[in-house]
Amino acid sequence: LDNHWIGNLKQKLAAVLSPLLIKNTFNKVWVPGEKQAMFARKLGFKEKDIEKGFYTADVNLFKAFGENCVKLKSTAFPKKILYVGRYVEHKGIFDLWKAFIEVVTQEKNDSWELICVGTGDQWEKRVEHPQIKHLGFIQPENFQEIINQTSFYILPSHFEPWGVSLHEFAAAGFPVIVSDQIGSSEAFCENGRNGFLFESGNIAQLKDRFSSIMKISQEDFLEMQKHSINLALKNTPTLWGEKLLKLANG
Repeated sequence: LDNHWIGNLKQKLAAVLSPLLIKNTFNKVWVPGEKQAMFARKLGFKEKDIEKGFYTADVNLFKAFGENCVKLKSTAFPKKILYVGRYVEHKGIFDLWKAFIEVVTQEKNDSWELICVGTGDQWEKRVEHPQIKHLGFIQPENFQEIINQTSFYILPSHFEPWGVSLHEFAAAGFPVIVSDQIGSSEAFCENGRNGFLFESGNIAQLKDRFSSIMKISQEDFLEMQKHSINLALKNTPTLWGEKLLKLANG
């Protein structure tokens, strides 16, 4: 179950009918995080029958990517922000491009770049700018060079039930900028410690977050890196397997 509880009519009906349609078939529920756990409680599941951590990244792969470029970023991190995701409107890509262009223009900052990886139905409408690079689709196993060249990860979606990519890039040691509509932000973004949250669709707030990271010192960057990795290690494929066995044997 990865649905957030939003309290609409369909969910309220599900909560009422749960004893007949859900609880008579399922005795446990596995969810990604707290927003989904709230829905599970509304459906009548007790706390002891709810397990979190349903989605996990390939933590070992992305942690290794990060470790391979520790020396590259130890004295001067690259001034490049990375977006990885589909080119579709609900991913917040047009907010992303607008906010980035406005902040580098207003602050006359030509030293930062935005690197975008992905493709989708809005590819032909992508915004072109000298400080924005569109790389198209890249397989996850080929991310080493991109991770070497970038330092901050951004996920600006208008709505995303979880968002595994946030977990991936936290494991790679990226400080993050994340919209408040990303489910996984509860696990992998601690505002002010390893990154910054912003209100989804709020261009002014997003510009402020860009401006903040563009002023971060090398020392603060390294501390944020460490905290991202520590958060990422709270869920791994090994821990996922242990939870599955716990549910199966419980």
